Amino acid sequence: MSVCFGFLQAECNSDLHQFFEFLYNHGIGTLSAPLYVAWAGHLEGQGEWQHASAIFRRGIQNQAEPRELLQQQYRLFQTRLNETHLPTQDSNLHVSHLCLRHLSGPVIIHHCSPQILNLK
Repeated sequence: MSVCFGFLQAECNSDLHQFFEFLYNHGIGTLSAPLYVAWAGHLEGQGEWQHASAIFRRGIQNQAEPRELLQQQYRLFQTRLNETHLPTQDSNLHVSHLCLRHLSGPVIIHHCSPQILNLK
């Protein structure tokens, strides 16, 4: 199954998301961890991190096997996400300071990250 996904990814990248949806909706490979790993990898490559995370969780919820592979790949994904897309602790302190300095005006939204304001 992994070889098939690799080939498909190289040959028909634009329709790959529809292909994964088709497989899943028809119950093909839904108990196979490589389906979810390849699907989430494709979504991550497209910058759709939340959707990729949801696919990993769906695979875990569906008890896809080998479970260890799915869980390991999900942890690696989360590590990549944390390293590249979440602000560092220092920038959170800086942003928090800006938020506190500008609490009296509408500029707070422009200076505060969604994580600080819990708007995410």
